Parts: sequence; structure tokens; C-alpha cells
Amino acid sequence: MSLTGLLPAQAKEATGPGTGAVAPVMAPLMMAAAGDVLVTPPKPAALAPSAPGSDALSPGQPRERGVIERKIPEMSHGDAPSRPMIRPRLSAPDCVSARPLLATSGALRHTGQRLAEGKPLRILAIGSSTTEGIGATAPDRTYPAQLEKEIERLLPHAKVDMRISGVGGETAVQTLARLERELAAHNPDLVIWQVGTNDALSDVGEETFKTLLEKGIASVNATQADLVLMNQQFFPSIRHKARYERFVRMVQDAGLKKRACVFNRYALMRQWGEDSADTLRAMLSSDEFHMSDRGYACMARVLADEIVRAAWQDHVDTSAM
Repeated sequence: MSLTGLLPAQAKEATGPGTGAVAPVMAPLMMAAAGDVLVTPPKPAALAPSAPGSDALSPGQPRERGVIERKIPEMSHGDAPSRPMIRPRLSAPDCVSARPLLATSGALRHTGQRLAEGKPLRILAIGSSTTEGIGATAPDRTYPAQLEKEIERLLPHAKVDMRISGVGGETAVQTLARLERELAAHNPDLVIWQVGTNDALSDVGEETFKTLLEKGIASVNATQADLVLMNQQFFPSIRHKARYERFVRMVQDAGLKKRACVFNRYALMRQWGEDSADTLRAMLSSDEFHMSDRGYACMARVLADEIVRAAWQDHVDTSAM
């Protein structure tokens, strides 16, 4: 398959109410492999805290909400003419100072193929309150909605068909049942499964969680869709931190073992806290648990960069065979 045509736009800072300016980037983004560790360059300037959100929940009080299963407007595109893809010239998101963020023992082969062929990329974002967007001030400030825009900004000829399926307070067993239904009904090209926070904070057993993870990964793999696992959030008041971090490692280990990509949200958010307390506070909503508009915006930018980079590399590797 030839590779020319999908040129990314120049990266720009997120602006508008609730986003604000972000600190300058201090290090280029690089792909992460299993066993890589965060390397901390000089710290960026601290961010001013954002205004308190009105949709705050405490870690111990997840709010049960109806599942959000909506389509972002203008999703019916039809297949575009084949547009071969050249190497994206990606700019590092300027709201991060260290990485790795995406471990890539897995592949984004289907994603790369869809983008190279100029066909709409069907993404299923599924999970709990982060996917629902608790802490965001509007539906277009959630991470999946912003992720769609960021991928299309990086690759202006690409069309993203984003399906959002988030239920605040869910544990993995509940999300897994919905995941299997979504896979059968919508046949996504890429699945982003945000998983594990509520399991770690509740009484879910570690072996039970590991089994559920592996079952979900197998369900996605059986459809030939690409999979990105998004691990748990970091927040200042983690109780039983040793247990919590074992659950973080379980997501990483299961993904790498089963050849899924893993987006290390925990490391991203922990790094904000290491940069400064003000930086982390600006990225969290007023409950200091869920993410704010600024946090969701940064995460969407970083994740879009990582997905496009990984899809490009896998496409190059496949074409060279």
C-alpha cells in the first residue's frame, strides 16, 4: 500500500473556557515499550487552578448514571477515496513533561489501514466516569469528544466516527457485558477501554479483576479490532495505595501479555502532581478525583498523538513486509 497524502496540521494549544494556557513541553514524545520507566526532564511552569466544577463526586460515592451512547455530530461520511498516508510530523503535546504513555507490544494495524485508505475510523470509547465525562462542563469537553477532534486535526483528511459508552461507577464486570454487546452491534476499528479505577477502590478481588481483563481483551481480539487499554487515574487521596497500584500494574501486565496497547494515564496524572500541586489541581475537578476540562483536553491530545504515531508505525512495518 502506498503512503502519501494524510498530512497532519500543526499542533496548537487548546483554548477556550475551562482549558486555559498550558505549560510548554519539556521533552519530545517517544513510543514506550514494556519495562520502560518515566524519565523526568526539567519541570514546566505550574498551571493555575481551573474553576471548580459543578459535577463533583467523591471517590467513595460514584454516581450511577444512564449509559451515554451517542454519536458525535456529522458522523456519516461514507468511504473516502483512497488517500495513502505519509509519516505524520507530530508535535509533542505541550501539557506533558515526561513519558512513556502508550506501551506498544500490541498493534494498531487496523487503525493504520483505515487511515491509510482514507476510510472513516470507527472508535468505541467505553468505560466508567472518565468516559462518561464526569467533571467536564459540557459534552464536547469530554475526552472522547476531544479525541475525535484531535485525531482529525493531526490528520485533516481523516474522518473519525466516535461512539461513546460510559457509565459512572461501573466496575469491570459491568462494563465487560456492555463491551461484548457494543462489539457485536457496532463493529469498531479501535476500542479504547478505560478500566480499573472502581475495581481498585471497591472490594473486587485481584484475581477476579485479572480474569475479567483477559476476557475483555480476548473479546476485542476476536473481532480483529485494535485495542487500547486506559489504566486508572491518579489522584492525591488514594487510600490503600499498595492495592491500588497492584491494579494499575494488572492492566499494564494483561495488556502487554495479550498484545493490547496500554495508555498509562496513571503515570501521566502522577507526573502532573510531581511537576507541582497546582498543575495537578488544575487538571482535576473540584472533587480532586475526576478530571477537569483541562485534564480531559490534555489527555485527549496526548492519546491522539500516541494513536496516530502507533498506527503510522504499524502501517509502515506492515507495508514493508
